[in-house]
Amino acid sequence: MSINQTIMNQYNVDNILHYFQEIANIPRKSGHEQAISNYIKYWALNLGLDVFQDEHYNLIIKKAGTEGYESHEPVILQGHMDMVCTKLESVEHDFINSPIALDVEDGILHANGTTLGADDGFAVAYGMAILVSTNIPHPPLEVVFTVEEETTFKGVKTLDYSHLQGNRLINMDGESMNEVTIGSAGGHGSTVTLPIVPVSVNNEMTKRRITIEGLQGGHSGCDIHLGRANAIYILSKVLERITVEHNIRVTEVSGGSAPNAIPLRAYADVYLHLQDVPYVQVLLQEEQEKWNTQYAKANENISISLSVVPKVDREDLVELDLEAITMERAFSNDTVQKLCELIQGIEQGILQHAPDNPNEVWYSNNIGVLGMADGAVYLKMQVRSTDAKNLEAHYTGLEKLVQDYGASANQEAEYPGWLPTFDSPLQKSYQKAYESVTGAKDLQFNVIHAGLEVGYMLDNLQGPVDAINIGPNIHDLHAPTERMQLESFVTTWNILKTFLASL
Repeated sequence: MSINQTIMNQYNVDNILHYFQEIANIPRKSGHEQAISNYIKYWALNLGLDVFQDEHYNLIIKKAGTEGYESHEPVILQGHMDMVCTKLESVEHDFINSPIALDVEDGILHANGTTLGADDGFAVAYGMAILVSTNIPHPPLEVVFTVEEETTFKGVKTLDYSHLQGNRLINMDGESMNEVTIGSAGGHGSTVTLPIVPVSVNNEMTKRRITIEGLQGGHSGCDIHLGRANAIYILSKVLERITVEHNIRVTEVSGGSAPNAIPLRAYADVYLHLQDVPYVQVLLQEEQEKWNTQYAKANENISISLSVVPKVDREDLVELDLEAITMERAFSNDTVQKLCELIQGIEQGILQHAPDNPNEVWYSNNIGVLGMADGAVYLKMQVRSTDAKNLEAHYTGLEKLVQDYGASANQEAEYPGWLPTFDSPLQKSYQKAYESVTGAKDLQFNVIHAGLEVGYMLDNLQGPVDAINIGPNIHDLHAPTERMQLESFVTTWNILKTFLASL
């Protein structure tokens, strides 16, 4: 769906909304950035710009300073091309091949039941708009677009920094117009793998699906302080209770979409005796009421349901279907118990916050994915902290915990934090630009609990680097309800233009 012309006329300052729509038309799931990278590469080459694209599809595009700025020190503008891909269960969408459908209501840009990709599509749109401009004053620019920020930080890890000379960095990956980030948490991913001990299923049992849904989800760094529910954790508590009170067999579990997204849905396929179905439905209703009461302050609307799942009829199999047969094998009760205890035993949620501010999180962990592969069930999580000692301690504790259950742990996708500095020249210049454009004096400088690429860049760029992170008002990052306020999209752009002119 294209943005209508009336909206374009209102918000398409310097073609920023046009470019946002252009990149929304190109699928760019993490790990699948070739198409968007090539599109920008050839677009920039047609402008006569200096373009470097590496084998991972990172881009560095250079533009000379405008008249009067030719000899100024270069500025690095940086954002990432990939996006988190989550959707509502009711929505059919192929993130590998299909564009993001855009819609606007009351000045709010959103998708239709999927993530929007404003994180970090706005940065790509801003970068393209400044690169194509002929009447916006600016110093020499080094525009960097990276890949796989949302998963492994592969782009910023593998970037060839020898192509960059700037020591002033504007990271465009923020989410609030009146907040400038000057520091961020470090972190890493972890995967816990538990072997499944299979048992047979009684053919007299009937198959049902237990589904936890209706949760809000969100970004596991930016939204963790909101106290939202985790669908995977709730599923573990529900399964734990059912296996104690009823004879069931679990055949499949699944939940979440990414380690850095709070899971808004999870399910388990189970076999149970037909006469137990009404009792289990009552139990699930009790659980639904209990969890909604517990998360009332977070405005969750948790649904816990029992639905019919078609059972594989082996007599209908024309040839040996190993996948179908495997699905009819179940977890042993011991495997289910271990899985539930593991999920509940792993330190998660907010683990430490500022003593005088519960909204300022210092240390957290999010179990974001529950899945099955190769005869095992796995959990993927993202731990964050401003203190590297916490990250090390969490993984050490995780390794000890999983050993007790015959499981294994693997650490991955580690990324450094960004230690803040205060009252830097870049911060002061941006504040002046902000106040000049908005007329307001409400700009805040914050250290955030999310991970940013700045930490890697500071470790690899030459000399001391002055860095800030900016962005328009974006809500519910990493969730299907992600949305961006278009007025702030335009205002932040105007601030950026004024800011660059001052450098």
